[in-house]
Amino acid sequence: MRPQLTTFTDEGGEGPELFDLTDAPRPDPDTPGPVRYLYDYDNLLLSHADRSRVVYDVDYAAHGYGADSNRQPSSLLVDGFVAGTWTVTQ
Repeated sequence: MRPQLTTFTDEGGEGPELFDLTDAPRPDPDTPGPVRYLYDYDNLLLSHADRSRVVYDVDYAAHGYGADSNRQPSSLLVDGFVAGTWTVTQ
């Protein structure tokens, strides 16, 4: 399948090789990532022991993440990083 795919690497060439469909639409590189609302217990935050790729502050407990917490907060991503938490109130 590799011959039918387009490959990408970061500018430094040190990151992993990424694959995409050749005819897939791609946004302009300067387009900011959309804001994302993640529900509590979202796989992005639960599947990785090191969350530094999405949480700037390494004090995860201050944000409500951690083994001592009974509930993971619902998170708001801005430019791919946690910028806050959210909840639904009635």
